[in-house]
Amino acid sequence: FSICDGDNQESETHSSDEKLYKKEGWLRKQYCESELTQKEIAELTGVSKSTISNWMQEHEIKSRSSAESRTDGDLEKLNNEEWLREQYCEREKTLTEIADELNLAHKTVSTSIQEHGIEIRSAAESRTDGDREKLKDEAWLREQYCNREKSAYDIADELNLVQGTVRNWMEKHGIEIRSAAESRTDGNLEPLKNEEWLREQYCQKRKTTYEIADEVGVVSATVRNWMERHGIERRSNAKSRTDGDLAKLNSEEWLREQYCDREKTLAEIADEVNLSTKSIVRGMQEHGIGRRSLSESHTDGDLEKLNNEEWLREQYHEREKTTHEIADEAELSQATVTKWMRKHGIERRSAGSQTDGNLESLKEEEWLREQYCQKRKTIYEIADELNLSRGPVTRWMEVHGIEIRSPAEAQTDGNLEPLKREEWLREQYCEQRNSTYEIANE
Repeated sequence: FSICDGDNQESETHSSDEKLYKKEGWLRKQYCESELTQKEIAELTGVSKSTISNWMQEHEIKSRSSAESRTDGDLEKLNNEEWLREQYCEREKTLTEIADELNLAHKTVSTSIQEHGIEIRSAAESRTDGDREKLKDEAWLREQYCNREKSAYDIADELNLVQGTVRNWMEKHGIEIRSAAESRTDGNLEPLKNEEWLREQYCQKRKTTYEIADEVGVVSATVRNWMERHGIERRSNAKSRTDGDLAKLNSEEWLREQYCDREKTLAEIADEVNLSTKSIVRGMQEHGIGRRSLSESHTDGDLEKLNNEEWLREQYHEREKTTHEIADEAELSQATVTKWMRKHGIERRSAGSQTDGNLESLKEEEWLREQYCQKRKTIYEIADELNLSRGPVTRWMEVHGIEIRSPAEAQTDGNLEPLKREEWLREQYCEQRNSTYEIANE
């Protein structure tokens, strides 16, 4: 495989007969210089950890002891989305540079960035194969930036590197970086000059300055400067969406009920508690609530049917379909169906209705254990079989002390055939720019 990662120093290709992990130089570089773990190298090359271990022994590459491994890094910073976004998006540091700074593995940083919803730069955008040697020369760099007044972007472009790499070396040399107001920016300033557009993004659509900056390719300070020019008042803490109902968000039971039982979307929950969707995502992560896959979310269904009160009333009252069945038919989430029923004033059946799912089966530990542990059914499959949402299944498993499989264990019965085809996998990741999560879901 050719690894298409924006932070790899080199583009390394190999044929099926010439595996990278068999090459001592490549393997030593990944393990000793990049400090990847054996497991990470195994995932990178699509082989087992034991295979990597065997080849390390073959090449006499000494394994790190537990004390030497990179497990004592600064996870607190990594869990801080604002800090991580600033390092990666605004300062344009590479994943490797952030990993080095935090004393963590490259993959740990990459995983955290994806969890925070930060889009990883493509190989073309990362430009890590440029001329770094000149940056090591303090006199040359000071001449370019201070005397010739080139911007960090100009210097980066000249050396075929990203702006963040230039800034990092300037900090190492103690060269004071000009403020955003003094610097030129390489993003698209045209939208920011349009007061109407900027006001709409910030005031009507309630986007943050970070989100607007990401969209037009500039730093958030540039957005704030243009807002001041247009006289657009920034939201105070009282007006921003940080004063929402945090008590509900801190209640795992409430949040699990909204997302798992009622199958509300993140946006719907955010609106209800007057918080951003990112706050909801963080709350779910803290409570260990797994997010639905794209295929489970049903966001592209038929809303026209739900707009038709007569049709919806007929399905629910006359045909006695459950909200789950209606949601499946309209290819929408159960929460969306419930919301439209409220809009139309359609009264819900009592919880005791026989069509609201079969909870009795869940109370039988032996039956539930057989379905999940012996038959290896997923929580979603059990819930679907009983005409219930996944929330009750999860709760009864906890009551019975049935250990829930990790995501890695849960997806062991997927279709591995496409992954064995290098051409297909390369197309998904390199050409279609699908993330590993999207490919895994597919």
